[in-house]
Amino acid sequence: MIIKAAIKHKGKVYTGERHSHILSDADTVHGLGFGGLKLGKQGFVNHKGTFLTRDEAAVEAFRCRQIKRMPEKVLTSEDLW
Repeated sequence: MIIKAAIKHKGKVYTGERHSHILSDADTVHGLGFGGLKLGKQGFVNHKGTFLTRDEAAVEAFRCRQIKRMPEKVLTSEDLW
């Protein structure tokens, strides 16, 4: 089950409700400077705390019935909540 949006950057995973919130918090919360996470890999974290790419998360969300059909492009947090 997908529980949070996430961005993985330099081996560390940053989480939040939406990817845009994580990006905006990069400077104020994480001290990474403006746009510090833009080069990170966007994805999601599941209930086990595992980082999943958007494609991997789409499969898990569909399997867990969090979404009714696979997304046409990539899974977004808006698809989930």
